[in-house]
Amino acid sequence: MLPRLDARPDVRKGGQFNYRLTRKGVVDKRSRDALDTARFEALLELVEEQLRQMGPQIYAGRAEAAPHRKGAATACDQCSYRSVCRIDPWTHHFRVLRSPEA
Repeated sequence: MLPRLDARPDVRKGGQFNYRLTRKGVVDKRSRDALDTARFEALLELVEEQLRQMGPQIYAGRAEAAPHRKGAATACDQCSYRSVCRIDPWTHHFRVLRSPEA
C-alpha cells in the first residue's frame, strides 16, 4: 500500500509518513511507524468499523468536538480554529490517548 500512500517517484524516505526503504526497496526494520501487511489490514478494518459506528451518530445529529491529549500535547495545539473555538483548553477534559498496550 505504500506506493498508494506516497506516490512520489524514486523516494526512499517518507515525508508525510515516517518510513525508510532499504536499497532493495523494502521497508527498513527500524521504521517503527510502518506496519506489516497483517497489522495494516487490521488497522483498516478497525477504521472501517469506527466509520460505520460514527455514520449513524453523525446522521442523528451527534457530532460534538472531542479533542484529545497525549502527554502535554493536545489536538488544539495544531488546530487552525483555536481563535473561534469554544473549547477552553484550561478547563476542557480532553480524551486521553494511550497506546494499545496500555
